Amino acid sequence: MDFGLARDDHDLAEFLRRAGLDDADQLVSGDSPIIQWRGGRAHEYEAGGG
Repeated sequence: MDFGLARDDHDLAEFLRRAGLDDADQLVSGDSPIIQWRGGRAHEYEAGGG
């Protein structure tokens, strides 16, 4: 399922809500082990090329 590109924690929480997770805000802000951050540090978003 492709929800798009998260540009901040709010976007990520919205994607998780759309996937059916009711506690999305807590998962994102609480550094949940079910979220795997790739390409950088947690909660840091960079504009990607392409």
